[in-house]
Amino acid sequence: MSCLSWNCSGLGNQLAVRALRELVRKEDPMVLFLCETRVISSKLDTTRRSFGFYGCFSVDPRGTGGGVEMLWKEDWVLSLRSYSDMHIDVDVWDAFENQWRLTGVYGRLKTCRRNETWCLLRSLGMTYNGPWVCCGDFNEILFDHEKSGSVARNEAQMEAFRGALDYCGLVDIGFTGPWFTWERGIT
Repeated sequence: MSCLSWNCSGLGNQLAVRALRELVRKEDPMVLFLCETRVISSKLDTTRRSFGFYGCFSVDPRGTGGGVEMLWKEDWVLSLRSYSDMHIDVDVWDAFENQWRLTGVYGRLKTCRRNETWCLLRSLGMTYNGPWVCCGDFNEILFDHEKSGSVARNEAQMEAFRGALDYCGLVDIGFTGPWFTWERGIT
C-alpha cells in the first residue's frame, strides 16, 4: 500500500504534469493527494485517466492559488467524509478490506491564518478514533532543523503545529526522498 502526496504548484503547465507523471510511474501509489493544483477539476479528468487512476475528488482553487485533489486506484474504495479548500477527508477500504481514514491537507499559506489549519485538524480528530493517516503540505515544520537557511523559525508557530498533532494523536512517520523539497522557488 502506498500513498503519495505532492504540492504540484500548478498543473496548468506541461512541466508539472510531466514531473507528476514520472513520479506516479516510479512510485505507483494507490492513492494520490495533490495540493495547489491551481486548475479547475474539469480540466484534471484527462490527467487522472492518463495516470491510471479510477476515482477522484477535487476541490477547485479559489482565485489563482489553491485547489486540492485526491485520486485512487480501482482496487480501493474511498468514501468522502468532508472537504474544504484546504482538505479532503475520506474513509478508505483497501484491497484487503482494511478500513482506515486518510486526510489530505493543504495548510494555510499565510502565517496569520495557519491556526485555521490546526483548528481543522483538531475538529477532524474529534470525529474518529481508528487508524488515521494525514498527509499533504501543512506549510509548517515541526522543528527548526527541518529547514535550510539562517533565519530561525518562530517557535510558537512550530509549537502550535506540534500541539495540533499531539491533540489528534498523530505522529510524524517520516518520508522518503530528498530532505529539502523546496529551495528558492525550485521544487
